[in-house]
Amino acid sequence: MKLTDLNVGEKGKILQVPLPRLQELGLIIGTPFQIISRGPFGNPIEISFYENYLLIDRKTAMEIEVSPCG
Repeated sequence: MKLTDLNVGEKGKILQVPLPRLQELGLIIGTPFQIISRGPFGNPIEISFYENYLLIDRKTAMEIEVSPCG
């Protein structure tokens, strides 16, 4: 499942991050996160993880593999 498949308010865990820059920001395998908001037309996507907030453009979010959590 891709990050773009989750809706606002849903939680998940990171399974794969293709960009080293996102890993440097703390978005690594196993990181729990929540979708906070989406911009117009679904771009960008705002997520929160470990009390941090990050905006990710839709193209990049389509490359991030996630697992949904309850």
